[in-house]
Amino acid sequence: MENKLKLVVVGAGFGGMSIISSINQWAIRENLEITLVEPDEWHHYRNCWIKNSILEPGKISKSIHIADLIPSDSVNWLNEPAAQFHPEQSYLLTINGTRVNYDILVIATGLKPKWKLIDGIHGKLGRNFITTAFNFSSLDWNRKFFNEIEKGKVLFTISGGGSNGTIPSKEIVLLANDLFKQKNIRDNLRISYYDGNQSMFPNTKISESLSSIFNAEQIEQRVSTTLLKVFPKSKEAVFYDAFQDKEYSENYDLLHIVPKMSPPKAIIESQLSDKNGFLAVDKTTLKHKNFDNIFGIGDITNIPCVKNLSAIRAQLPTILGNIGALITGLGDFKEFNGEHSFSLHSAPLRRSNYRLKFLELSESKVWPSITTNTILGYIMAEKTNIKNYRSSFVKSKANKLEPSKIK
Repeated sequence: MENKLKLVVVGAGFGGMSIISSINQWAIRENLEITLVEPDEWHHYRNCWIKNSILEPGKISKSIHIADLIPSDSVNWLNEPAAQFHPEQSYLLTINGTRVNYDILVIATGLKPKWKLIDGIHGKLGRNFITTAFNFSSLDWNRKFFNEIEKGKVLFTISGGGSNGTIPSKEIVLLANDLFKQKNIRDNLRISYYDGNQSMFPNTKISESLSSIFNAEQIEQRVSTTLLKVFPKSKEAVFYDAFQDKEYSENYDLLHIVPKMSPPKAIIESQLSDKNGFLAVDKTTLKHKNFDNIFGIGDITNIPCVKNLSAIRAQLPTILGNIGALITGLGDFKEFNGEHSFSLHSAPLRRSNYRLKFLELSESKVWPSITTNTILGYIMAEKTNIKNYRSSFVKSKANKLEPSKIK
């Protein structure tokens, strides 16, 4: 083990697990010592997670134990969160003080919810018709409330800033809207969506497209509107309207919250972050801007992409190719061109697929969206998404995931 190159991956989300799975198949694998640093024991399929927050339990497989995704004989799993990074000395410390040395470090931690930024919410999720689909433990509450409400105002909110909730926050609105239609109570409900960002989406064309979908469903939209405080007993929410620079309150019957998402404290307080706290990587090579042996992928990075699975999937060939080039010294570094996509379900048999390139105004490009509105197209899309997701994780000692391993 002493002569092996130490590769450390922090984070067991889609990006981190896909990298470990891929490297486990490399011919040079026997020359590597791989360590996964991840405090959670379960890996969650986020797309199924969101849908399961509305559908009945058990209809969608959503969690896989991490031990069933990595071979214990070839990957060291350190079940602790990373607490400090020391990039100049190439090591990190966990919260328990465990030192982990590395030759190459991959950071794929994702983002963390900042519930403390909303006053009055502590201990209230799952009570008084306050809920979220962005907390795995609250899925049952979320489903219960959406299936119990019959009339009144349903208020959806998302805080501003870089977030992996940009698309799911809108999809949950549309899933709920369709549920209410199925139950023949949609006319009894007023649905509103308040976004803390300046627009529905960073790209103008896509923002207009999303807004038109909401308009067609008679869903009220407001932007630059941030949830500040909640009074659960009176069912009152306090917002800040950035356009008018003032606070105002609004009553609700059901409140769904997507909190502000932020990088983990360990990244924000390290030498690795940019001014906004995200991992500072070169957007084309995914290598850290200041440390050549550190790479990043996914939501934690400051790459100007939609923070979703398709962006991570698009980044994988680049980061894997560049890790391989660094290890072997062979070949040129690959470059990520920013092309990625996302889909939005506006109803069970309707989905709009968007393809774009980086989010900066000077570089953004949007290809025509494609709408699937046939049952065959829907079934094929759903089965393909889940199959592709699961096939990204391949154990070296088992070429498929056992159904019994999925919670």
